[in-house]
Amino acid sequence: MKKRILSTLILMSITGMVFGQGSLTPPGAPAPTMKSLDEIYSAVSGSASAEVRTPISSLPFTISESGSYYVVSNLTMTATGAHGIYVQADDVTIDLMGFTLTGPGESSGSAIKTGTFNKGCRVFSGTIRNWLGGYAVSAGFESQIQNVIAIENERGLYGVQIKDCQAVRNTTAGIYGGFAGSILNCKASENGTWGISSGQANVIENCSVYYNGSEGILAQYNSIVRNCTSFANQHSGIKGEAGTQIINCNASSNERSGFEITEKCSIENCSASSNGNRPTTHQDGAGIQITGSDNLVKGNTVQDNMWGIHVASERNAIGHNIIGGENTEKGLYITGTENRVFENQVSGTEDNYDMAAGNQLNLLLSEIPETLDWPSTVRLTGSLTVSEQGVNGITVQADNVSIDMAGHSLIGPGTGSGHAVHQLPGFNNFSLSNGNISNWEGTTSYATFSPEPAAVAIAGEYSNLKRLNISDNKGGGVYVKKYGTLSECNVSSNQAYGICVDSGGRIEACRTINNALYGMSLGGSFVKDSQSRGNNVGIYLLNSVAKNCSTSSNTEDGLRLENNAEALNCNSAYNAENGFLVYNGNLRQCTARYNTLCGIDIWDDALIEDCLVEGQNYEGRYTRAGIEVLFDDVTLMNNTVRQCQEGILLQYSDYESGNNMLEGNRIYECGIGINLQQADNILLNNRVWNCSTNYSDTAGNHVPLVSGTVAPSDNLSF
Repeated sequence: MKKRILSTLILMSITGMVFGQGSLTPPGAPAPTMKSLDEIYSAVSGSASAEVRTPISSLPFTISESGSYYVVSNLTMTATGAHGIYVQADDVTIDLMGFTLTGPGESSGSAIKTGTFNKGCRVFSGTIRNWLGGYAVSAGFESQIQNVIAIENERGLYGVQIKDCQAVRNTTAGIYGGFAGSILNCKASENGTWGISSGQANVIENCSVYYNGSEGILAQYNSIVRNCTSFANQHSGIKGEAGTQIINCNASSNERSGFEITEKCSIENCSASSNGNRPTTHQDGAGIQITGSDNLVKGNTVQDNMWGIHVASERNAIGHNIIGGENTEKGLYITGTENRVFENQVSGTEDNYDMAAGNQLNLLLSEIPETLDWPSTVRLTGSLTVSEQGVNGITVQADNVSIDMAGHSLIGPGTGSGHAVHQLPGFNNFSLSNGNISNWEGTTSYATFSPEPAAVAIAGEYSNLKRLNISDNKGGGVYVKKYGTLSECNVSSNQAYGICVDSGGRIEACRTINNALYGMSLGGSFVKDSQSRGNNVGIYLLNSVAKNCSTSSNTEDGLRLENNAEALNCNSAYNAENGFLVYNGNLRQCTARYNTLCGIDIWDDALIEDCLVEGQNYEGRYTRAGIEVLFDDVTLMNNTVRQCQEGILLQYSDYESGNNMLEGNRIYECGIGINLQQADNILLNNRVWNCSTNYSDTAGNHVPLVSGTVAPSDNLSF
């Protein structure tokens, strides 16, 4: 094996000696082997074929062919009256390569300028400054500008799609948008006019603008501004022309308004704070300023502006905004008409609401005192308190105001306070519902029978109060003037009367408990299905009607009737004096049980029919008189009286008495069944039995026989 290898090596050596290797002289000078920058750029960019990139090494420079161009270093233009790079072709890309183009100052053209009809220019990655006779970049149709900084030029950047750029201290606007373009992730500061001025139908997103000489952002027609911040600009922070949408933006410390819109715009979920600190006119100093119609402003937070939201036009919708700040003169300020305002929360301003007539208002009330000067629907956001003496919680000076307390309370400061709610005379159609009112006194009395004012004083007509708890007030509970309605209300422990309703009023399903004067007082009104106990007088009816009501445990009378009042199917029990005191009126189908003095005490001109009086109370005491008549012209018909000291007493009086009719009554188990201390009365078909003395008569009364009997002694005891 070793011999064979050695033989092979010798043979190879001999062969090499036989054949020559050719000329060793070089054919020429060595050629370069490095790739150019263009070739490297093409390889890095992944181009299938090498892109030819043309360098720009001096200014001015004119581009007349489509293609890709790049700047090789920082370039300064010394010549005046011309553009730095003038593009006279379509589809041109200019890469500034991070370098700076510096202009000659006042007499320059633009740093980069496309021809009037050229399109498709792209400019990126560099700084442009000191072009004081034109734009930093004016890129024209279908253009793109990215990662460019424009500093101290006459105008900043103009293009259709502008992204990740900055514009600083340009003489006029920092960034201009072209038609149907976008301005994204840009900053504009200290420019002489607008920070950003869009074209029509632009999208402006994630931009910051500050310290500019006019509006921070001026959004032209039908644009969208989203997630932008505008700070300390000399006019409004963000202004939207017709059709603009402004969403999730912040505007603060701008000298005029935070946001300003014209017509058919929307502002949603934005915040505006500390704007209007140096307005040229008061009209300009709002968190949100609306100058046109058919706009939507919703879900915004507006704090510490000169005015919160100012609506100077018509047919706008303003809703669910939070408005406040102690430095705010007017919270929600509407000088236009036909606007729809709904559920804005306004608090902490000098005047929360100032609105013209003729708007549809659905308001949130988050603090008092407050005056409502306009037709509106109001809802409380929480329980509200006043600490100042002599002021009202809510003053109503308008027709058609509705307040929903939403289960919350109005709490006053006690003695010396104003009214919790006061509607002034001359305004009508007020409603109040669903809440609690306590610790108020009031300043104005409207009740004719009592000098005390009420916590709730409704001096207008056609009011509606429902589901209220009115308690522990220093005066009366509630006063309602003509044609008012109270329903499902509880009124208790007030230091004067509970409820007072004037002529044409109505009380339904209410309760009055432990009030110092009348539980309920009605003049020319109607009460039904209501209860009154523990008051001085349970229910006082003046030319009024009570139906299906009950009174009990009052310190004087249960029901007091006067001036042709009527009670139907009412119950009165355990009152310290009379169950019913009738000065003048009618009782039908009523029940009086266990009252201390009289079940029914009557003066004159009354009809008492189909009533039941029971006199033995739970302590075993007897009512002094079941039915007592003091004067004349009283008819007692078909009543039942039992267990009283005297069943029916026609009381002697020095004044005119007599001429009373007793017919069909039933009296039993009394001390004296019928006691006639008057003359000239008529008794017909009455039945008396099981009394200690069935009948006690004074001469001059007419007592016919009971039908079917032979003599009076058959059914009456003399």
